[in-house]
Amino acid sequence: MSSPSPSEKWNAIKLAPDDTVATALSALDPDTTPRISGGDAGQAPRVVEPIPRGHKFALADIAAGATVFKYGAPIGIATEDIRSGAHVHLHNLEGFAGKEARRERRA
Repeated sequence: MSSPSPSEKWNAIKLAPDDTVATALSALDPDTTPRISGGDAGQAPRVVEPIPRGHKFALADIAAGATVFKYGAPIGIATEDIRSGAHVHLHNLEGFAGKEARRERRA
């Protein structure tokens, strides 16, 4: 009998212990608990809304104004309070790259 493939073992990834978000390796449905691989995954939150494949979700509550970390690096600032298990994307995150691009356009 063969071992389960990685996608059968987990459906989300976290690479660094300080990450505040994980990335969905497959679409995640509300009211499910993802299986998180890597980076001291810890306790996974229950997903509270649909998370598309490749998108981020909060591993714990994130306060508005807090720095969001992915893959061990800061990626932006929460623009509103984000619930544990919620989708983290452009509607609630101002990425540092986007902020820098707007600053350059004004200069």
